[in-house]
Formats: sequence, structure tokens, C-alpha cells
Amino acid sequence: MSSEKDKRLQSSLKTATGAFDQAVAVSQDALNDGLYYLFDKYEDLQKMRVNSKKFGRIDATMDHSEVSLPVKSSNYRTLVFYCMFQTGKLVLTDDDGNDKKPIDLAEWRFAFEVDYTTLDVPTNTAEHQEAKKQLNQPGDYSIKRLFLDFKTHKIRKFNQDLSYFKNHKWDNEDLQSFLSLITFWGDPEHGVMKDKQKSTLGYFLTTAKPETVNPPAPTFPPTSMKHQHYKYIAPGKQTPDEGLKNGKNNMLLYLEMTQNRSFPSEDILEYSGNFVTPGMKGTTCISRDIFWDAYLLRSPSLSGPYGSQPPLLREFNRHVYAWLGEFHVWAKNYSTDFSWSYGFGHTRWEPSRSPDYFAWKKVSASKWQWKNHDHKKGHDEGIWPVRLDAKASSDTLNELWFDPGSNKIHLKGCSKIWAEMKRSGFKNIEEKGGVAINWALDITIDSVSEGGLKLNMNLPANPKDIFHTSALKEPFAFAETQDEEPAKNEPAENELAESELAENEPAENEPVENEFAETTPKTGKTGKISVHDMTEAANDAASKLDFKSVTTNLQTALENSARFVLPGGRQFFYNNAVFGNNGDLLVEAKYKS
Repeated sequence: MSSEKDKRLQSSLKTATGAFDQAVAVSQDALNDGLYYLFDKYEDLQKMRVNSKKFGRIDATMDHSEVSLPVKSSNYRTLVFYCMFQTGKLVLTDDDGNDKKPIDLAEWRFAFEVDYTTLDVPTNTAEHQEAKKQLNQPGDYSIKRLFLDFKTHKIRKFNQDLSYFKNHKWDNEDLQSFLSLITFWGDPEHGVMKDKQKSTLGYFLTTAKPETVNPPAPTFPPTSMKHQHYKYIAPGKQTPDEGLKNGKNNMLLYLEMTQNRSFPSEDILEYSGNFVTPGMKGTTCISRDIFWDAYLLRSPSLSGPYGSQPPLLREFNRHVYAWLGEFHVWAKNYSTDFSWSYGFGHTRWEPSRSPDYFAWKKVSASKWQWKNHDHKKGHDEGIWPVRLDAKASSDTLNELWFDPGSNKIHLKGCSKIWAEMKRSGFKNIEEKGGVAINWALDITIDSVSEGGLKLNMNLPANPKDIFHTSALKEPFAFAETQDEEPAKNEPAENELAESELAENEPAENEPVENEFAETTPKTGKTGKISVHDMTEAANDAASKLDFKSVTTNLQTALENSARFVLPGGRQFFYNNAVFGNNGDLLVEAKYKS
């Protein structure tokens, strides 16, 4: 049987035709917490006083109102509202206008359905200023209120099964009079609920200019939103429970799209798992498309409607990959010449590459890779027995993955260069050697005291220490070129196995020979094969990776991620981030103290 944790990790924003970009799942329990604060704030909600010459009067002291989500219903944008009577009297009138016997309202519960909808909060109001203060979010955006629209109330068709009238037995005439009085109370134009603040479920923001709300990551702020209820199904069960007590883990979803993208064609998000589990007030879920592709991996492009964005995790591919440049082998008469260029990472000798060249490629639901292979060779002959043969190979395999249920992102990589040159003649000369650079690090997603999230690169005191450079004793094998067939028993270049790469990695801390005393370029053109020079090139690339820039961009993008505020000033802050099975980021929402 699936556990609570398992069922939460199964939850996903995917639909049959696409995905919602983000969602805030607020538990029914948290919705009722918000109504408690409204009850404390507004005296009008603490009593019910209705008078009608025709029907009678209600004079009652109320307990806090509550709501439950009818998750078995196909009306996904309605809920059940409960008027909770603490004490009071109901006095109905007969046809002559005379009072009937008073009816005790103590401990009554009256339940009826009402739809919820949204409304802009005017900018020139105290309500707007208070909500903006609680959202604590800079930028150009509008604030919307999610509230109970009493124009849609179904008081006349109240839910008898969820209502409780103690031991009172209704006759039809008295019941209709009672419903008329409750209808006066709930009148959207003249009743208590004409002030929509008194039926507010929450505040949220949307923006047409996401780059002003979150400059480091404009792919996160919501540009459009819709709402629905969503069921919680306990482990071992096939159907959800409803009601005030049994249904407290059912959810109201704020379904968001970002970057002005369109909603999926499906009107609702079908059940996949439990975004909220017992004890949680809410969860924010960021789809893998937004968190991974649009943010961390910057796929498919680094530029978009909001301008050029920092490359983030592409930086590791760009700055430490192994490459080959010019490669020339020449022999004439009794003379020979060999020149080649190579390097690690971005240098002035590097072949021209577009930013998308360094894009990560998805290889499974939880893993990405970036591969780069090159192979060059040459042969020339002079006057017998003079001949020159040379070849060089470069190989990079970087990997990135996450473990479902954890808050860690793992990265590792290996870049290698190997070269051989053999001059045959009256005196044979042979040079060969290679170098590898290995690295690994973890990124954790942590909560911050202000309520948002921060991505921490777990670097040593000297960040360059994540790189380990060492000599290779033998060449590594892969296909001659991308267009050629692989040699027998060798994998194709694009299918180079991780195990094979590991076999060719050097022993840790293996010393590197200093073959040449003279100084040669760290990268660029050279006429010899020098392990010393290759090592210098690898170390130089590692020293130039700008960790400060990558770290800053990772840490600032999610710091102001709270975009939902309960009425009464209760604000959610986010912690305990984990990755779901599908790669969506699930972040628990707790009340900010």
C-alpha cells in the first residue's frame, strides 16, 4: 500500500495535452483558518439579526463559519458554506402576523452551496495596501481576491444531510419562512455578505510584466490563474471523504500559468496524488517545465520575451568541456611539422559555439546529460622513410539528476583530452598523453526566514577544489567521427556508456609529469603533445568558472516566492522542498509566524 509520502510524490501538474505551470494547493483546513480570522475581525459575522414582518425574525450569536469542498461533485468551483449557530432564537409568524413559539437555535448548523470566484482589489484601497504588504513582493502586478460569490448561493436548495437542526422537526411552511430569513441575511446586495472582504478566501497576484516581479527568474510569476477543488484520497482508499472533519485534507487549487502561456485544453487538473497530506496547510507545486527547462536548464533558449537570462547550470558545460581546434600534419622531403589546438572551456582559441550548443539533454524522467566528443587525425609522408601520423580525441560527459523525495540536485562531469604523434624516419619519435578533469557537487533547495526558497551550491571553502585534474595513461575509445560507423566492439559516439567513461578516468591524486620545462600556451596552438600543458589548460578552465555569478542567480530567484495570503494577514512561507516523481517541485506551505 502506498504511504502518505508516496501519494504526495505521485502528484503532478501534467494533463493529457500539456501541464499547468504552477499550483498552490490550500487545504480545506487552512481555508477555515482564514474564515476564523474574518470572524474575529468583523462583528457583523459574529451575530445574525434578520427581521421580516412577513416571515419573522432571527436573533442569534454565531460561531465562526466554515466551508467544506464537495470533491465528489463535478462542479469544481463551488463549496459548502456552514452557518454555525452558537445561541439564539428563531421566531416565525403565522398568516395573521402573530409570533409563533420561539425555536432555540443553539448548536444549529445550516449548510448550503456557494460558488467562489475572483475580483480585482482596487489599488486605492486600504485592502490593497494591506494585501500588498503581506505579499511582500516588488514589481508591477495586480492583486486579486478569491471570495465566495453570494450571488450564486443555493440557500433555497440547502444541503439537508450536512445541516443539523438538533431535534427540531420542520413543517414545510416554517422551513420556507426560515429559508427566506437566511436568504435576507445572505443577500449579495443588501445582506451581510455584500462586503466581499467578509467572504474572502485569499489574495494572490498576477502580472503582465513578470520581469518586474522576479527579474532573476521571470518564468515564475503567474500571468494567469484559475481555481478548482481537488480531492485527497487516503492511502488504502479508492475514493475521497467529504465534510468538515473527514474532508479537511481536500484542497482548493490555484492553478497558474506563467510567461503569458495558455492553459492546457483540459478545464481541470485530474487527480494524480495528494499535494497536501495530513498536518499540512498547503503546498506550492512548480512544474518541471518551469523549474527545470525554463529556469535551471534554460531550455530551449536563453533568450525570450523578457530578454537574455543568466545561463545558470549551462555554465558547467561551457566552462569545463574539452575541445579540439585546428589540427595539421605535414611532411615534405625529410621534414615534418605538427600543430594542433585544444583546450578546456571557454577561451579565445575555442571554436565558435552558440549558447544552445551547451543545452542539457533529457535522458530520463529524473536525469539530464550533456555530451561533447571530437576526434581528429592526420597522416603525411615525405621522402622514404619519413612519415608523420597524429591523432587526438576529446570527450565530455556531464550529468545532472535528482532523487524523488529529496531536495537535492546532483551534478558531476568528466572532460578528457588524449593525443598521439609518431614520426617515422631515420630516427623515430613518439609522443602521447592525456588529461582528465573530474568534478561533482550538489545543490540543495532550502527555505529562508523571509518565507521563500534559496538554492544553495554546496561548495568547499575554495570552490575550485571541486575540480580534480590528473593524467591519463591510455586513450579512451569512441567512434572516429559522428558520421562514421563505430569500430568493432566500440559503442557509437552518441551512445558512449557511463561505465566505459569511468574505466578511463584516472586514479585519484595520480601525479602529472612535467615533461617540458619551457612555458607554452595553456590553450591554443602548439607543436607538441605535453601532459603538463594539458593539465595547465584544465586547471585554467576550472579557475575561470564564475561561481559567484551562478550562486547569486540561484539564490535570488525564489527568495520572494510567497504569492498567496490568507485573509486576516496569515501568510504562507515555504519550506521542506522535495522533488516529485515527475520532476515537479513540491514545497510545503506553513503559516509565517
